[in-house]
Formats: sequence, structure tokens, C-alpha cells
Amino acid sequence: ARVTVIIPVYNEVGATTETIDKLRHTIATSGLDATILIVNDGSTDGTAKIARKLGADVIRIEQNGGKTAAIVQGLRQVQSGYIVPTFPK
Repeated sequence: ARVTVIIPVYNEVGATTETIDKLRHTIATSGLDATILIVNDGSTDGTAKIARKLGADVIRIEQNGGKTAAIVQGLRQVQSGYIVPTFPK
């Protein structure tokens, strides 16, 4: 079954690369069929651009609404059987 990892972010440019790299490594070594979904919660610092460059799917929310609202937006977009919400360091 496909797994989607939802990561809500707000101005996390400093943590995005490390978070996605670690997740990609975990996905690759575990053999999971997984995708990374970044929910860009009104960031203004280039977080979404980095996430896209690293191959993550990105949803943009215009105005920051907090982690819970970002997770809910991500859940609305997911088509996979399993969902794992997580947060950057």
C-alpha cells in the first residue's frame, strides 16, 4: 500500500533539506512505496522552492494557519492508503 508522509512547514528553509533527505533515505532503505507531501503553510522564505527541488510534492496555503490546519489541508489531498504526519526538526 502507498504511504504519504505529510510535513507541515512554515519558514523552515533551514530544516527542509535535512528532513526530506532523511525521509528519502528511510523510504529507500525500508522499501516503502511512499511519497513526501510538504504543506507550505504561508512560508515566505523559499521553503517550497527547496522542497520541490528535492522532489517533494508541495501544497501551498496562502496564509499561515498553524500545524493542525496544514495537516488537515494535506489530508484532503492524499489518495494513498496510509498517512504519516510529521514535523521538521
